[in-house]
Amino acid sequence: KETTIHQMVVHFEELLKGIVKNPEQRINNLSMLTAAEEKMVLQSFNTTEVAYPKDKTLVDLFGEQVVKTPNAIAIAIEGLELTYQELDQKSNQLAHYLRSKGIEAESLVGICIDRSLEMMIGILGILKSGGAYVPIDPKYPTARINYIIDDAVIDIVLSSSDAIEALQHKEKLEIVLLDSDWGIIAKASSSGLAKTVAPENLAYVIYTSGSTGNPKGVMNQHSGIVNRLLWAQQEYNLQPGKDVVLQKTTFCFDVSVWELIWPVLTGVKLFLQEVEAGDCSSLRQVLCSGEALLPDHVNLFKEKFPEVRLDNLYGPTEAAIDVSSWSVPKEAKKVTVVPIGKPVANTSLYILNSEYKPLPVGVAGGLYIGGIQVSRG
Repeated sequence: KETTIHQMVVHFEELLKGIVKNPEQRINNLSMLTAAEEKMVLQSFNTTEVAYPKDKTLVDLFGEQVVKTPNAIAIAIEGLELTYQELDQKSNQLAHYLRSKGIEAESLVGICIDRSLEMMIGILGILKSGGAYVPIDPKYPTARINYIIDDAVIDIVLSSSDAIEALQHKEKLEIVLLDSDWGIIAKASSSGLAKTVAPENLAYVIYTSGSTGNPKGVMNQHSGIVNRLLWAQQEYNLQPGKDVVLQKTTFCFDVSVWELIWPVLTGVKLFLQEVEAGDCSSLRQVLCSGEALLPDHVNLFKEKFPEVRLDNLYGPTEAAIDVSSWSVPKEAKKVTVVPIGKPVANTSLYILNSEYKPLPVGVAGGLYIGGIQVSRG
């Protein structure tokens, strides 16, 4: 394209200027960027400041929503439901119970359970107690379960009668069953706890797959995930009484954090039950994250659901799930490249070479850096 050819000329000129100015410098110190391009890459693309509250935790935001919609359905699975008020009270009881067991801010509490109402009660109860939850899939191999418990120095795990078998081989571990032990837990107060957690405290620790060695526990604090979820609500606008979020991801994968917690911070229904093809006739938007979204996937999706919004989100577990997003243009008939998009609120995104310097850019069809296409800011 003409624009590509023109920018190649401009970059070649910048390269020659740099050589003439200092012929003795190392090749990898030469730049092809103009001053305007460098400002665009380093500053303009990363102008993402949004004044979200800095003093809020996930617990605070959930509590505020309970006051707004106490009787709305918060979570549903296989015909079972909990209202916001019921979910609040049950998670309060669990939080008081955990506090009586010595759980406090920064305590790591394991949760080994299948998807259920109890899973959500467990996650919120741990957060309200001040602790951080560590998800453990009951279907994990015994060696991996042992590794996570030992590596995180976990003394107490929340589970259920159906999942306890995965933990029975582990000695000196206190196991609390959120179904059969609930009679004991329910004796605790259902009222809210005094503030037990701050934005800088841990919210969860999720272990990586371990594909490059031993799994590593990735720690995220409340402030990071709060920023991510407030951005999500600003961007996607879940509407109470109208929207339902279908939770599809194992809670041992970081994407599950926003799938599980974002809905209950906004007053909509969280739906855990699996659905069959054709059940979602009112589908409004689909958010993809985790694995790379391929052009063929996008094109097939647009063919099947031409009126449904599709977004590609990208980010490492260490950075509170996602750091960038790109929405497939509604008018797009066929895409050939799926960008990772622009940075989310209060996040800067740089792609660097091995010397930690910005790489050259091209403008054809978006911003290309290091072989990755990023949409314009």
